Amino acid sequence: MMVAAAALVSALALALALAPALAAAAAAGDRAVTVTVDNNVTSVEEHTQTVYRITVRNNSAVDYPSAFIAQMLPGALAFGESQPVPSKVTENTLGSAGNSEVQWTRHLPAFGEVTIDLTAAIGERPDSGTLSTTACVMPDGVTRPLICDTDADSVGSQFSFAWLFFGLVSAGGLGVLAVWLWRRRATQLRAKQGTSSNERDPASAPASAAR
Repeated sequence: MMVAAAALVSALALALALAPALAAAAAAGDRAVTVTVDNNVTSVEEHTQTVYRITVRNNSAVDYPSAFIAQMLPGALAFGESQPVPSKVTENTLGSAGNSEVQWTRHLPAFGEVTIDLTAAIGERPDSGTLSTTACVMPDGVTRPLICDTDADSVGSQFSFAWLFFGLVSAGGLGVLAVWLWRRRATQLRAKQGTSSNERDPASAPASAAR
């Protein structure tokens, strides 16, 4: 009985010792494949370009020869180019996160990663003021649920900033012109007043003229 009790105690101790490792392994299993999409900024301006990087990591020992990767673009983003070249550019098929979709089929090796750089043109500023795009991956190419990530940036307006700058410059220029005209007018008035005073006051005439 003592031997059995000692064995039980040893088993419990081993289980407690292995618990953190088992929990970590379970968590890693939930994140066997991860995806991120990011353009390394938090704000953009309309009518410019931005480059997104999609990174898909395989944290497992499973090899995926035909992983399906897609980036969904909203109406304010127009696909320009990507490295590598996409397998297809089509209407959105994965959900309501975008109006168009850029797709790739890539080999995702065990404990490896795939990176994709996508260049897009930014159109008019959305009413929400935020530009969001989502990238998703299906490691085996067919099985859902999707693994996804979203990048969101605030959008500024070049038009409004340009006109604000122009307005400030114009206002400053008009102010300088107004001050110059006022000073010029004041100088003319003082000169005219001085001439009129000399004509009315004989005492101010030269002494030779008085004789």
